Amino acid sequence: MYSALKGFTLIEMMVSVMLLTIVTGAAIVGVITFNQNQGIEDDAKQLISEIRRVYSRATGIYYPPSCTGRLTGYRMDLVNGSNDISTAALCSLEISETRTDVLKSSHFTGADTITINAGDGRIAGSPITIVITSDTSTTLTKSVVVNDFGVIEEL
Repeated sequence: MYSALKGFTLIEMMVSVMLLTIVTGAAIVGVITFNQNQGIEDDAKQLISEIRRVYSRATGIYYPPSCTGRLTGYRMDLVNGSNDISTAALCSLEISETRTDVLKSSHFTGADTITINAGDGRIAGSPITIVITSDTSTTLTKSVVVNDFGVIEEL
């Protein structure tokens, strides 16, 4: 081993080790940043999937068990600082369900309510912009915009 290093001076070896440390550090930062970006991207896709699931129920006029009377729509409640979504079928007796941990690595920034009319799929108060923020970096955010008739955009 000594013969392989014989041509290097101590300063050259120190510079080589320092450069290797810098490159390794930059690679680690890149991997962490990639994982954070991928986590919030996955959460945005999961949120869109959940909105589409409820939208499909509303437009298909799905009556959940115990729903009596006329179904007027569905309401989704997103709570500030949470990663859960509460969904309610709007009947004469409101039927609710909560989907926990919909977002895995982020949370909702601001409280939002999405109300979808049964049958025609109109979204009350559209467009609705939902902002999610990463749990690990508050500067990393993603927006999902829900427009009328269920058109969803990821920004």
